[in-house]
Amino acid sequence: MAITLLSHCSQQRYPAIEFNRSPSFYKENSTPPQVQASSALLVHYPSMSIVYEKNAQIERPIASLQKLITGLLVNNPDRLQQKIVLQKKDFKAYDPQSVKLKPNEAYTREQLMKMLLISSNNIAANALARVHSGSTKSFIKKMNDLALELGMNNSHFKNAHGLTQSNQYSTAVDATKMAIHAYQSTFIASLCSQPQAPLYDSKQQTLNNTNALLKQTTIAQDYRCVGLKTGYTQASGYCLSLVITNDRETFFLTLLNSTRAQIYNDARKLFKHAIHSSYFRHQAKPVQTNNPFISYGSIQ
Repeated sequence: MAITLLSHCSQQRYPAIEFNRSPSFYKENSTPPQVQASSALLVHYPSMSIVYEKNAQIERPIASLQKLITGLLVNNPDRLQQKIVLQKKDFKAYDPQSVKLKPNEAYTREQLMKMLLISSNNIAANALARVHSGSTKSFIKKMNDLALELGMNNSHFKNAHGLTQSNQYSTAVDATKMAIHAYQSTFIASLCSQPQAPLYDSKQQTLNNTNALLKQTTIAQDYRCVGLKTGYTQASGYCLSLVITNDRETFFLTLLNSTRAQIYNDARKLFKHAIHSSYFRHQAKPVQTNNPFISYGSIQ
């Protein structure tokens, strides 16, 4: 019987995620590829079966991947049109972004969420955190409390955006749990799946997603990438949180500390390995879900 998150939603806000190793999931003679990333975890959903792992429990910085937990914490469908005025302190530790922003400009919560998850904007992260909790300190406490609620027991965060800070870390296992939970939000999933989106501001700016795989029609066979998040700092290296799906099944992949030249090659190689070696894809049947951006299979 498949282990699905949705089956537990009525019991608690964020149901526990437990990964497992299914010996019959992929062919025993299938040799996994070598990847550049220092840590990696590839999981089949909803069986939660681990297809590939490499140093998945090692603590390391994950850069802007942690904007997913920021997005989860500030997500409020009832307040998307709330106006938020940018303040000078939101520009602290500013890393030049593609979107042009200035203090005292006003944006809706929805626009800031778009900036946060599509173009990975740090100013949007700071503004959303400030308005949500009243102060950065209060937000970080709630952020770490939420991480524990999500089952991210080997993670600790010091800011809302992911720029390098001492004693800030996560693991490939925890980051994958975070990604799966984030994708349960239809709004977050919709933002993370867009290669490009208009901001609908007075400057008529367009947001470009930092995930290059979203621009490709297919990744392998009939599988398409529908998210999720990229990250980079000098300390973290290049990081990816990805989800690919078709009409039968879904895979979540986390890659930490790869290189600019190899990060997407790592992802393609691992997805192709999972697809070509998996017995599941020949047995799966689609299961209905309210989230149009993800497919859930059922194991027979």
